[in-house]
Amino acid sequence: MKKTLFILICIFSAAAAKAQSDIIADIAPSVKVRQSDSVRSAFEEQMLLNEKSTINGFRIRIYSGIGKNSDLESAAAMASFKSAFPGIPVERSYSHSSYKVTAGYFRTKTDAARELKKIKQSFPGSFLVGESFRYPTLPSERRAMEEAVAETVASAEEQGEQ
Repeated sequence: MKKTLFILICIFSAAAAKAQSDIIADIAPSVKVRQSDSVRSAFEEQMLLNEKSTINGFRIRIYSGIGKNSDLESAAAMASFKSAFPGIPVERSYSHSSYKVTAGYFRTKTDAARELKKIKQSFPGSFLVGESFRYPTLPSERRAMEEAVAETVASAEEQGEQ
C-alpha cells in the first residue's frame, strides 16, 4: 500500500512539474525584464571578476610528446580530437621542449572521468590531469548575458521615447 501511494505521488509530482514548465515556456517570450543601471553594472563587474579568477579542476590529456616530430603529432592529435569530439574544447601547449594536447574543462573528477571513458575509445593513452584554469563562460550564460544587456538597452530606448 505504501509503495503504491509513493508511486502515485511521484507520478502526480512529475505531471505537475511538467505542466508548470510548459506554462513558463508559453509566457517567456512575452515577459520583459527591466533593471536599473546599477544592477546591470554590478552584473558586468561580476562577469569580469569571474573571467579573471581561476579554479582548480580537471582536464584530459590526449597527447604528450617530446621530439622533432612531436609538433606534427600534436597538431594531428588536436585535429583528430576536434573532428571526433566537436563539443569539447581542446588546446595545444608547448613547454620545456614537450607538446601537450589537453581537452575539456571539468570542475569535478567525476565529470572528467565520465568523459575520459568516452574519449579513451578513440584515444587509448588519454588520462586525467589536475589543472588550475579560468573556467570558460558557457554559451548559454554568454547568450543570457547578451540578451539581458540588449533588453536593458531596448528598455532604456523605450523610456527615452516616452
